[in-house]
Amino acid sequence: MTTHPTASRRRESILRGVVLLGVGFAMLALFVYIGRWLTFWYDEWSFILDRADPTVDTLLAPHVDHLSLIPVLIYQGLLRVSGLASYWPFLAVLWTCHFASVALLYRITARSAGPWIAVVAAISLLTLGCAFEDLLQAFQLSFLLSTSFGLLAIERLYRRSIVRRGDIVVAGVALAVAVASSSVGVIFMGVVLAWGVLDRNRDRLAASLPVLIVYGCWYLAWGRHGAGPIPGTSSDPLLPIWSFWLGLGAAVSGVIGLPPYIYAPLGLVIVLAAVARLGLAGYRLSAFGVAAVLGLVAEYALQAIFRSGLGIDASARSAYLYPAAILLWLGGADALSTRGPISLGRMVRVVVVVALALAVVGNLTQMIGSGRAMRGLRATMVAELEFLESVRGVPGLALDESPDVDLLPQVTPRRYLAAVDRFGPPGLAIARGPDGSMVDVNAARFNAAALQMLRGAFSRGANPAAAPPEGLTVDGGEGRDDGNGCITAAASGPLVVRWNVGPGDGFWVDKGLDAQATIRMGVEPRELAAAPPSVADRVIDGLVIIPPTLTDGTSWYAEIDAPGPLTVCRASTSKAG
Repeated sequence: MTTHPTASRRRESILRGVVLLGVGFAMLALFVYIGRWLTFWYDEWSFILDRADPTVDTLLAPHVDHLSLIPVLIYQGLLRVSGLASYWPFLAVLWTCHFASVALLYRITARSAGPWIAVVAAISLLTLGCAFEDLLQAFQLSFLLSTSFGLLAIERLYRRSIVRRGDIVVAGVALAVAVASSSVGVIFMGVVLAWGVLDRNRDRLAASLPVLIVYGCWYLAWGRHGAGPIPGTSSDPLLPIWSFWLGLGAAVSGVIGLPPYIYAPLGLVIVLAAVARLGLAGYRLSAFGVAAVLGLVAEYALQAIFRSGLGIDASARSAYLYPAAILLWLGGADALSTRGPISLGRMVRVVVVVALALAVVGNLTQMIGSGRAMRGLRATMVAELEFLESVRGVPGLALDESPDVDLLPQVTPRRYLAAVDRFGPPGLAIARGPDGSMVDVNAARFNAAALQMLRGAFSRGANPAAAPPEGLTVDGGEGRDDGNGCITAAASGPLVVRWNVGPGDGFWVDKGLDAQATIRMGVEPRELAAAPPSVADRVIDGLVIIPPTLTDGTSWYAEIDAPGPLTVCRASTSKAG
């Protein structure tokens, strides 16, 4: 019996829907699993600390070089609804934008290259783990707002029949939202504008030109005061050119599941070979395809101009790969559509499925690995912030300096504590061990941050009276209690003297310490950090050092790594003069 074509198409449509929904739910489950390791990070603190209230400057001043009106409004709204208590609402907005971008990419590519090519494009974007920054950091909702609303504008204008006036209005509003979210939206606006110019379509010009005018006004008033091109240390005048081509290669290698920076040259070879092969086979780009390629070129040209100063590897940054993958698929699907409906043979389908499966595995491997790396960074940052809250009442807390310029450059204790007082303490969804402690904390970095916060809280005394040398241990030599509260450690080679300094206690070195000694301290005993110079110099001078008493009774740990004998004494603050 012959199968009716309509029934066959219906079954294929159902199959495509089941495949996409299955992959979508699997990705959502993976996002939620990795989301346990995530929290507010880096640029987000600028929004939380500097842009929590709606004013002209907080809404319209550029973030770096981006107009960030819509993301700022979202953060202001979520902070008032959920405060800092949970990161999940922020991630929910991010992932909603991601799934919307996937659905819209499917609709557009299905109209051009057919539904099965659209399935491949959608799954590729859905599982694009090489773009982990865009998928696992809520602040990147700025980029994903731009991609989802930019694709919405294209979808409304990409029709075989006459475009309705309502579609033009929707497309114009969508482009405005995209542009008001990040500079990625400007690229999508440029795609629509170029598309309209190339095919002389008034509808597309009507949707994009007003947005271009408004954006131009914003740029003249605020945007030109942004960061601008970042100067670099390299003297190579060709660096922007290398950066541009490396970025294009990274985008292709990322889409096929290979680590972008490592395999960027291979990705560049692949895209050039594909262009040559399609050209020889008679495939050509329509006006839309040319506009999409121009958008991809513009993305990496702008990156080369503004960010190549950070180093050539910046062009392969994961944050740039998400919009680049979309533009690659839009251009590629358009090229495939120019020779009519695509009918894939059985062997070709097998090859496509295998290639897609390998790309998915490669991308998910990158995302999971990056998520695990994020866990350690986030856990260390969370430990620093929780410690900051615990010592907010300690006299001498450095209120106006960042405790960790690498992880928390925007955060100072004064500003952070003010945000906590206003929006509540962060409910930081970090994976913890059975005892409630965070896993993967970098102890040395945490201790360095603790010392940075409290370096002005250490006090000193002179002519101290000794206390019993409890908690002192010696590695690499023998320690002898002299009966006066001191231990004299002697060794023929290097030795390490460690001790646990209880609340209210201090210590000093009576003799034997020279400039070659290393002094380390902290509240996390696993790996101590170098003592601040103000503290180390006092120890070398033989003065009593009294660490600040912590409110939760946490003890300080200290150690001296010295090349020869020394005498270490323990003092009680009640006896220090």
